Amino acid sequence: PRPKDFPPGPHGIPIFGNALQLGKHFCKSALDLQNQYGDIIGVRMGTYWTVILNNPEDRREAFSKPEFCGRVGFNPIMDTTVEALNSGLAFSQGVKWVEIQRFTLRTAL
Repeated sequence: PRPKDFPPGPHGIPIFGNALQLGKHFCKSALDLQNQYGDIIGVRMGTYWTVILNNPEDRREAFSKPEFCGRVGFNPIMDTTVEALNSGLAFSQGVKWVEIQRFTLRTAL
C-alpha cells in the first residue's frame, strides 16, 4: 500500500512497481503523469517509493535543502546502474552532493 501522506500517483504492478510504466522515455512519461496527478507524483520503482518533481520551483526547493542529501540504498540489481550514475545530483551523497548541488543552483536553475 501507498505510504501515508505520500503524493498521488499511478498504481504499480507487483515487484516492478511503476518502473515498466515509466519505461525508456522517463521524462515524457513523467510529464504525462503530471497532467493526471499534478506536479508532485509518487511512484514505486521496484520496491522503493519515489517522488517525481515536475515543477522547476519544487526541484529548486528540494535540491537546496540538505535533508535531500542522503539517499536510500537501492537493491542489488540497481547497484551497477547507481554506480554509473553516482556523479549526478539525484544519486550522489555527502560532500559530493553538496558540490554538485551548489554547481546546479548556480548554473542550471
